[in-house]
Amino acid sequence: MEEVVVVGYGTQRRKDVTSAIAVVNAASLKSSPVANVTNALQGISPGIEVQSNQGRPGEMPNVRIRGVSSTNNTEPLYVIDGVPMDAANVISSDVESMQVLKDAASCAIYGSRGANGVIIITTKSGKSGAPKVSYSGYYGYEKAWKQLKLLDIHQWAQLVTENNAAGGTTPPSLATDIVNHDNTGAPYTIYDGTVTDWQKEVFQTGAIREQNVDVSGGSDFGNYFFSVNDFKQDGIIIDTKYKRYSARMNSNWHTKKFKFGENISFRYFQNEDEDANGGRATIEEMIKITPNIPVLNPNVLGGYSGYNSTQVGHDASNPVGSLMRRTAINYNKLFTSDVYGEYDIFKDLVFRTTFGFTSNDFQKRDLTLKSAMDPKAYPTTTLVERSDWNWSWVLENRLTYHKAINDHDITLMGAYTSEASKTIGFRVPEPTFRLKTMTFCNCSNQAF
Repeated sequence: MEEVVVVGYGTQRRKDVTSAIAVVNAASLKSSPVANVTNALQGISPGIEVQSNQGRPGEMPNVRIRGVSSTNNTEPLYVIDGVPMDAANVISSDVESMQVLKDAASCAIYGSRGANGVIIITTKSGKSGAPKVSYSGYYGYEKAWKQLKLLDIHQWAQLVTENNAAGGTTPPSLATDIVNHDNTGAPYTIYDGTVTDWQKEVFQTGAIREQNVDVSGGSDFGNYFFSVNDFKQDGIIIDTKYKRYSARMNSNWHTKKFKFGENISFRYFQNEDEDANGGRATIEEMIKITPNIPVLNPNVLGGYSGYNSTQVGHDASNPVGSLMRRTAINYNKLFTSDVYGEYDIFKDLVFRTTFGFTSNDFQKRDLTLKSAMDPKAYPTTTLVERSDWNWSWVLENRLTYHKAINDHDITLMGAYTSEASKTIGFRVPEPTFRLKTMTFCNCSNQAF
């Protein structure tokens, strides 16, 4: 009951907390092999729903606290080492504690930004004593735990023919030919080549690995914590890999009446988008394409098979060719920092000022290679580039009076916060180049 819980702009003893605050066990976060700390929240606290939209490596999941509260943005506010952020930009191994403020009473101090709940994250600090070096890491693999039982080519032909007959329409020619040959009992000779298991071609057994080294220590006058981390995930769909490198430096120092410190982190992460050729996701195309189509065709430009859509009655793209002939890579460099100073004016009155700065440099390079994969061909070789730089700062000044009188505990707090942010974007609205037409860059530079 004497456990200390981090609440908005301060701490309270667990027994004094009357609002809905969930305390997440930091050890359970560290043991979860995930790319983002919010993925580790799944199933460990009631009232918190964590859902990955597509399950792509490195993707930020949707977090809902006590359900959906708006038709617009329903993501919670993240407060990391006292600095408000829109995402949980911290790795699991650096987390010291995590509290989830779930009701209106606990979130009210953050105003409208806390309407969807608040997740407060405190990162690690060193402990007094000699320097301590620790290493942790793991290596594993992941795969699609269950695959769909799809129709073979004969079952597909039978179903398509029956469906068109019921609707009074003409089935595609390939389905008609297969059904006619199946009904005569003659050997099937309508098409040659290997029958393709598209699930086997699209899914893979992907490696996942993480390594973390940290150094910590301290003295009677302060403490320090330094960590470096390396994370890589290949994904269960081919050509959707993700990697991340990060470093963190935290320190806290104090004299008799003054405290100061900083929390600084840098993360570089890179991921490759899953292609959506023609507006459909890879898994949807994998299900829709018929198994009589081979993956490769060395006789066409690009080397991946296409087909005549009128013969099969659908226009699904070759999902393997779509993934391998287009490479869209996102590059992110994220720098976050905050420094604080705290002064004891007298015994029960403390003034604290905190300045936080965040910089996010985002670049995207999307290269598509010309490929003859009808009906969803890539007609030209194109390169599209995008770049964004976002920075923000927050300055917070807080005055806190705390007095304990016998069994009574009184806390009064007043705070003033100012924030600013800016985004500068660079777009190339048309492809940088088209090798077929030799049309070059049409660029625009836009700040907003």
